Amino acid sequence: MKEAYSQQPGNRDELFVESYLRNKTIEKPGVYTAIIPKTNHGSFTDLAAVSPIINESGAKVNAIFKLINELSLGFFNKNLKGINDNKLEEIQKEHPEINLTLH
Repeated sequence: MKEAYSQQPGNRDELFVESYLRNKTIEKPGVYTAIIPKTNHGSFTDLAAVSPIINESGAKVNAIFKLINELSLGFFNKNLKGINDNKLEEIQKEHPEINLTLH
């Protein structure tokens, strides 16, 4: 995706164009994006725990699952339950390797 983002939409194949446009439409005030190192699309599924070929080299699957769960719960608690305990900011401080952006 990094290579695709560095080019103009007209220079990418149809999948990258669609993905790029969808990602840009969700970057609105109040929306979070998170980039977690050593993850890929499969890292956000149960398959990552079952098959090592799904994972990035050197990925600590259990730690990544825990981080994804913490981020998800923090987000839902804040936005669905109205619990404003700054959990997402705490997670960012505890894990400076992730890129958590509030748009």
